[in-house]
Amino acid sequence: MFWLFFLSLLPFISSEAGEYIFGHRLDAKLLRRYNSIGKRSCCNKCVEYTNCQSINYNVFNFSCEINYEHNPGLQSKNGHDEYVYMDKAKCNSLISPCPNFCNLSCLANQKCVFINFTEPTCVTTECDTSDVIPDIIPRNVRRETGRKHWFDCTIPPTPSKQHFTCDTNGIWKKTFSECKCWYGTYLDGSSCVKCPAGKYLPRYGKVGSGSCKDCPAGNYTTAAGQSWCKGCLLGHYQSSTGQTSCSPCPLGQYSSTEGASTCMSCPLGQYADSTGTIACKICPTGQFSDNVGTSVCKACPTGEFSNTEGASNCKKCPIGKFTDTVGSATCKVCPAGTFSDAQGASICQACPPGQFSSFSESTSCTPCPVYQYQDNSGSTHCKFCATAVDIGSTFCPFMP
Repeated sequence: MFWLFFLSLLPFISSEAGEYIFGHRLDAKLLRRYNSIGKRSCCNKCVEYTNCQSINYNVFNFSCEINYEHNPGLQSKNGHDEYVYMDKAKCNSLISPCPNFCNLSCLANQKCVFINFTEPTCVTTECDTSDVIPDIIPRNVRRETGRKHWFDCTIPPTPSKQHFTCDTNGIWKKTFSECKCWYGTYLDGSSCVKCPAGKYLPRYGKVGSGSCKDCPAGNYTTAAGQSWCKGCLLGHYQSSTGQTSCSPCPLGQYSSTEGASTCMSCPLGQYADSTGTIACKICPTGQFSDNVGTSVCKACPTGEFSNTEGASNCKKCPIGKFTDTVGSATCKVCPAGTFSDAQGASICQACPPGQFSSFSESTSCTPCPVYQYQDNSGSTHCKFCATAVDIGSTFCPFMP
């Protein structure tokens, strides 16, 4: 809702109060109070709502400001984040009708404010943009008082840095008497030397090569002068300290975490057939893995099967079934005329002469009854004999 309200005020702010400076957040309470004054009566409230000042933060210009610091209830808000600036022409138009207007000509790094709402004074708000810090490489930075920055030094030890704070008097104040060697480097004589690859230094201002630390196991640095080590990527490991690289996990192993010092073996029912694996693959149906750390799954032998993924062993075909191929996910049923009376069969046995099996998946054969016989094997029925013969007979005395 605030943004809808703000967008509705943009034409008003732009035409009556100058341009909104993008990047500075506006306060909803402030906008409502400013809007309630009316477009042409701002000068009647100039002491409460505005003052004339230099726009700081490296902009050389003077403008008017709707300043919430003069509004009850808003004093506790952060200083520079919620200003609405007006252009110079609007600023001048407000000075003449407002006798108490804060119109001191302050320096470019100062701001005109009222003391006790009556006495105007200039207050330093930033370090002067024209200041040149000796022995420091210039850099465009925020300059508000209290701001802290590291700058590159131009004097020994090199390369090095110095820490500065923009003091309340608008002068850059250095923190240390000498420039400091940066993270990843140490002082050696008059130079800052990089720690070699495989080592790191997470502090600044250190002296001597002994300040460099070995990268711990599971970490590495490929280049010199590092402030911290990198963790081994997924699928890689490093078991030693002070190393410049990591190794891919070997076949049958994996690493699913960064910074690993060892790889894990693939569990039962899984495998890794390439190096640098981050997760093991699951053995498909018809295959199994009965050892940890394997790179390939084994096919189920004949007479056995695996109908689930990730199997650590195969199951024997039940009686009445068989499989005559390796890598089977299911068993076949013994056809009529055959049988299987033991688990793990790779073939079905044919019913012998004198017996038959009229159904598939039989676990045994049935002897031919009286007046029937069978002189062939693998039969699904018996033949009729006109003469009574014994049960399970393989011949008929009076063959037709």
